[in-house]
Amino acid sequence: GINAEYGGFFDRVTSVSYKNRAAITTIKKNTIFTNAALTSEGDVWWEGMTTEPPKDLIDWTGQKWTPGCGRTAAHPNSRYTARLSQCPVIDPKWEDPMGVPISAIVFGNRRRSVFPLVCEAPSWERGVFFGATIGVERKDKSNGKTAFSREPFAMPFDGFHMKNYLYRWSNIRKQLGYFVPKIFAVNWFREDEEGKLLWPGFDENSRVIKWIFQRINNSGQAVKNHLGYVPPATGLDLKGLEVLDVQKGLVVNENELKKELHDIDHLFKAQVDLPDVLRKELGSLKKDLHLEETS
Repeated sequence: GINAEYGGFFDRVTSVSYKNRAAITTIKKNTIFTNAALTSEGDVWWEGMTTEPPKDLIDWTGQKWTPGCGRTAAHPNSRYTARLSQCPVIDPKWEDPMGVPISAIVFGNRRRSVFPLVCEAPSWERGVFFGATIGVERKDKSNGKTAFSREPFAMPFDGFHMKNYLYRWSNIRKQLGYFVPKIFAVNWFREDEEGKLLWPGFDENSRVIKWIFQRINNSGQAVKNHLGYVPPATGLDLKGLEVLDVQKGLVVNENELKKELHDIDHLFKAQVDLPDVLRKELGSLKKDLHLEETS
């Protein structure tokens, strides 16, 4: 999330662990935390922040906490907000009044299946479709059930009229001229049949970002599938990385995609006024998968 005036706020579960050095550096000072645990030294702590938990804490409810007490020290939705200027990897010109050229836009899915590790949209229109149909799966640790939601353009909380927002995305292409940012969608959360993640995430995501940079520079290996372009396993820099099966995480299963398009079709039909580009992209994908008869 972005605070338009000064900084950003983040979900600690997905963005901060001892493996995420950039995030740890960002929050060392001038940071507000909510619902985190408190150490005896007056510092904050949450699960995943360190390799080993402290021996005793005050949890987010104010109770004494130890590693074996059976409770989480921090609330699952605890968050922090910090100045973006403290982020060590932010573009040094991010506040330049002349703006910063954008070469790529990256949307994030959170799906156990369907969407590959990374996919390059073959066109601006397909990229807008990716953004408008982002899917998020979250597992409730208390009962093991998974909840699914659509979060267009990665916005669970919309502060903009969604119809106008969708039209703005679809129409902005006319103003971009020759230079058009490529649009990518990533999914760090693909799982195998046993429910194990197919990608380690965190710092290792830079390997996928490297491929995105290569594609921006018209290099980098890619193969086409129903959704767009994905790297072959040999197209990612995997030196020194122990992973289960990268190729499995790059495959688009046709049956899963058909089910996904069926769900999106119902979603679109429930909307009164959508940009034509979204319906056209859905129609193109359905035609590619021989689903015209379901319209």
